[in-house]
Amino acid sequence: MKQKPSYLPKKYKYSARSGNLKAEAVGVVKGEKHFPVFEGDVVFKPLTKSKPLSTPLFAYAEVFWSWVIDAYFMPAPQYRLAFCEGYEAEVEKYYDYGTVSPMIYNKGEHLLNLLEVFRKYPDPKVHIDDYVNYCQMFYDYTEILESDYFQNNTAMAEELVMQILVSILKGDQNYHYENIAFVCDEDDKILRLAPMIDHEFSTYFMFPDSMPRQMYWFEQLARSIQGDEVQRGEFDYLTKETERHLMEKSATCLHKNLVYIRKHYPRSAPHFWKT
Repeated sequence: MKQKPSYLPKKYKYSARSGNLKAEAVGVVKGEKHFPVFEGDVVFKPLTKSKPLSTPLFAYAEVFWSWVIDAYFMPAPQYRLAFCEGYEAEVEKYYDYGTVSPMIYNKGEHLLNLLEVFRKYPDPKVHIDDYVNYCQMFYDYTEILESDYFQNNTAMAEELVMQILVSILKGDQNYHYENIAFVCDEDDKILRLAPMIDHEFSTYFMFPDSMPRQMYWFEQLARSIQGDEVQRGEFDYLTKETERHLMEKSATCLHKNLVYIRKHYPRSAPHFWKT
């Protein structure tokens, strides 16, 4: 029987790290991250001062969902709450507290996210140049699943389908194309789909101090799942045309994902389709 999640924080000292994990965020928003690695190949992931809405509940969400996913759906790296003494003094934009989780790739391997893969290996069905990274928006994965790669790699497609379904279950408000990654070798050959990580933007944990905001985003999640049609002028309050079109698409795309998955992958996750 699997152990229950532990919410007792692990304690580390930044000076005792075995090394630093250099992770470059490749996508619309670029940046380098240097996270400390400790004995046992566990990586400290701090909460970020600059990230909107960042609260300790972000770390709790990581722990909760990693254990739920691993226990009921698919193998997933299990997070622990953590405190890293001295990290904030060294890297001011981060806090000393956050989570630790195991490394998800081995020596000689690295990650490429969906955006990187389809830029490197273009597919006419995937309009990757239209992609934008926009926080608190839901994404359409139907054209990704229609790509030649996933059509020709059924097992990989079914793994991606499960990740998409779980992202909807946890109400992920930031499950964009840069959150899904492949583990690749040194020549960028795809070896496998990386396990799910980054559970912090779960709707259930985002607004502990504001019930109206919490309910608003629950309603947006439910609306996108239900696929209620966008009414004329509904998003006219958004003055930027690009932002308005994004939110119009987000308003119904989870329903589109679910309809597509149920039609093409009905046996991938039968427990999602109970009626």
